Amino acid sequence: MSTHPAQGAGAFRELMEKVCHGDAQATRTFVEEYGQHVTRFVRRFRANELRSKFDVEDYVQEVWKSFFQKLPELHFDRPQVLLAFLFRLSHNQVVGTNVHFLQTLKSNVRREISLEDPSLNEQALVSPEAPPGIRVDCQDEIDWLLKNSPHLGREIARRIGEGYSQKETAQDLDVTEKTVGRFLQTLRLRAEQK
Repeated sequence: MSTHPAQGAGAFRELMEKVCHGDAQATRTFVEEYGQHVTRFVRRFRANELRSKFDVEDYVQEVWKSFFQKLPELHFDRPQVLLAFLFRLSHNQVVGTNVHFLQTLKSNVRREISLEDPSLNEQALVSPEAPPGIRVDCQDEIDWLLKNSPHLGREIARRIGEGYSQKETAQDLDVTEKTVGRFLQTLRLRAEQK
């Protein structure tokens, strides 16, 4: 199918109707005809830094997935309208991925360092946090210590655990600093007796 209007609006509408009704052959024909356009759109917007991470086909599949999920609520009367929609859908998909992997702190590929990089500090690879197993054991112990504590005691422990000082905790909970200190001392004694 050509994207030129001379091809016939009737044939285009008929193909779109078959695709909307789930005709496998029509869908295959549709994807073959318009897939080259989606691929071209994706290549246009794909970031150079992500070429080693994502193949063009990864993006194209996401565009088609999104298109077919939205298809029941869409209507195209001309190929040009469909192409404009596919262009915008491709743009949004690729730019969204670019932003996620180039501008977010957690997933930014620019922050990646090769393990074979000679300038890599081995200590940078060691997490400053305790391993998960130790954290679970500590949490179990904290839960045991707080099991019979009153609500105020659990709230004091939570705030201290979040890094608040005894003074800040006392002010926030409208109790004296001495009350906070006494509760923490009680927890220490329970921990020693365990």
